[in-house]
Amino acid sequence: MKILHYVLGIPPLRGGGAIKYAQDLAEGQRKLGHEASLIYPGEIRKGSGKVKIVRHGNSRKGILYEIINPLPVPLACGIAEPEAFMREGDAEVYNSFFRRERFDVLHIHSLMGMHREFLAAAKKQGVKVFYTTHDYFGLCPKTDLFRDGKICGDVCWKECGKCCAGADGIKLLVRRQSHLFQWAIRYEWVPRLKRKIFRMAGITTGRHPGVVGAAGGTDSYGSGGTADVGSVCSAVETDAFHGDARGASAGKTLAAAYGLLRQFYLEEFRQVDTFLYNSSVSKGIYERYIHPRKGTVIEVSHSGIQDNRCIQTYGIPVRLGYLGKPGTYKGYDLLIAALDRLLPEYTGRFTLTVFMEYQSYRRNYLIQKRPYDYRRLTEVYRDMDVLVVPSLWAETYGLVVSEAISYGVPVIVTGNVGACDLVRRYEGIGFIVEPEIESLADMLRMVISDASVLAEANRTIYRVPITYGYENYVRRILEIYSQELTAKD
Repeated sequence: MKILHYVLGIPPLRGGGAIKYAQDLAEGQRKLGHEASLIYPGEIRKGSGKVKIVRHGNSRKGILYEIINPLPVPLACGIAEPEAFMREGDAEVYNSFFRRERFDVLHIHSLMGMHREFLAAAKKQGVKVFYTTHDYFGLCPKTDLFRDGKICGDVCWKECGKCCAGADGIKLLVRRQSHLFQWAIRYEWVPRLKRKIFRMAGITTGRHPGVVGAAGGTDSYGSGGTADVGSVCSAVETDAFHGDARGASAGKTLAAAYGLLRQFYLEEFRQVDTFLYNSSVSKGIYERYIHPRKGTVIEVSHSGIQDNRCIQTYGIPVRLGYLGKPGTYKGYDLLIAALDRLLPEYTGRFTLTVFMEYQSYRRNYLIQKRPYDYRRLTEVYRDMDVLVVPSLWAETYGLVVSEAISYGVPVIVTGNVGACDLVRRYEGIGFIVEPEIESLADMLRMVISDASVLAEANRTIYRVPITYGYENYVRRILEIYSQELTAKD
């Protein structure tokens, strides 16, 4: 089978779970005798806007294709200039590429940077298209469907201009996609110098746009981030995909431009043969925004998730761990508020270790460490009694939950986290709470005050029949490909 994975970029320029997932999956497929390659949106060059596809690497280690002059890659900061993200690509370049390479499968891991003509060319050549729902880009220009402290229900993108008001401009995005920028950040002293300059200037980075991390924390958390995905989209409309989604003219309002951009992405989603949902959470939301031809739930994984379970001992202080970003949508502010509420009663009985570059909170119970990479997973989880994933947004999965369980570490998750599917399947390996302060504080009080609660969860993790082995996971994905390839249209 000849497989092409589309990702939004490659290290060191881009990182994150979705990219590692795609790289590991491609490598696993090659080990099983398939030809798996990656393609990504690369440099946007000044002057000529001609689209080219440049080949790097070799068949043994995996071919890497770079698209020159793709669409911009906004990441999670949002889209400030919708017209620039709907520009036409060179249909003939993409048609020629897919005719020449004869791929069987195109597996998409993000729509960022993708011309509509790229997908059209794949479909024209009979390539089967699969899409893994790593986030909500295409349904939301900021990827997370989170606004005003709760899951967003704006299915028509009428308010996107407000959410994206602080998004980076096109010139900055283009600079970040340049080969010069990619060359610079591969040297460790460059980001270190940047961080030092920012600290001297009193600037913090790495926050989610629009997130406020008040030093004093807050107790103003209600049930805005509901775990009921059925209530997320109450005004879903059926899209007929009529009209042309090319850019908006100068006379159009910003709201109209976002409406056209929404239609652009919906048209791309329409080309997908099978959606691979990370969880029932992501399935519920995607199927309320669009009407997929076919879809199946298959949890994400990566090659670093192996069976490292062992029986733990628990004492005082209880070592809580948080591995997300700072801010509201990941629930970090909620977690701090819940722990602050417990502090007078349980001073000295718990710690919270976080792995982040910048930290606006100052608490005696906080232990701040530098961001980690996958090579340090053992170190991270061996120093943790329980992992807390308090997301307020509808997190599509949450690989850290699977990682923690693989080390025998119990988890506390909100019902908004896609990985709560795993917690429900193997009852007793973790705890599911409502995404509000009372529910989270009550659960934290239980595990802090009674060591037997975590001990029992750890023993349950050790006993449950979870099957590990990344090759098995790769085979499941290949089986889904095969079913679509052999299905009658």
